[in-house]
Parts: sequence; C-alpha cells; structure tokens
Amino acid sequence: MSFPPEAGVKYRQELPHGTDEWHELYSTGRNTVEGFNAFVKDTAYHALADPGQRRLRGYAAQYLLTTVLTAAANIRKITNYLADHHRVAAGEHVPPKRRRPAKRKTSMKEWEPSGEELAVGGPPT
Repeated sequence: MSFPPEAGVKYRQELPHGTDEWHELYSTGRNTVEGFNAFVKDTAYHALADPGQRRLRGYAAQYLLTTVLTAAANIRKITNYLADHHRVAAGEHVPPKRRRPAKRKTSMKEWEPSGEELAVGGPPT
C-alpha cells in the first residue's frame, strides 16, 4: 500500500523518531523489556535461551514450557520485591542490587602500530 506525499502519513507521528522527547518516552519501556528478557534467559535460573534445557518436542509443548518459565520468572521477581519491601519495613538494611560493570569501549586500533613505527622498524615479523 502506498500513500501520496500530501497524505502526510510519514510525518504524522506525535513525536518524531529519534528526537530527545521520543527517547525520553520510549527508552524506559524498551529497557524494561530487554532487562526482563535477559532475566528470563539467565542460565542460573530459568535458562529460557538454552534449548538443551527444554527437551520437549513440538510447538505446543515449547510454547507451554515458555509460558511456565515466564510465569516462574515473574513470580521470582514479585517474591524478591516483597522480601525486600518487608526487610525495609522491618528496618533491616537491604544492600543495593549489584550492577554489571560497564562494557569497555576499546578496540584493536589502540594497539595497531602507526605508520611511523612500521617505517622505522620495518615490516612486522
């Protein structure tokens, strides 16, 4: 299906894609979904990403198992939240959740010899 330019469909968005307002509105939801996907795929608990852990044949069986694993992950999140909430209400100290360290942003270019180094030392051996 195509629309003529005068229809204005392409530019009819409330927030243009990629603007600061768009990122502010949509990034939280996307981060939440991606975080939950990683939570469910965690091999220490639910291992949804590991097909070797789901040894059932057939689409319906896989669908059912995926549903059960997702429900179990949701229950685990809820029980962890409630446990933390009750500890705080009881006055106990709840340590902050550990965060993964930020990924390093390095590349092999940092260790590549420059043109001068190659000219002075000759070709690498």
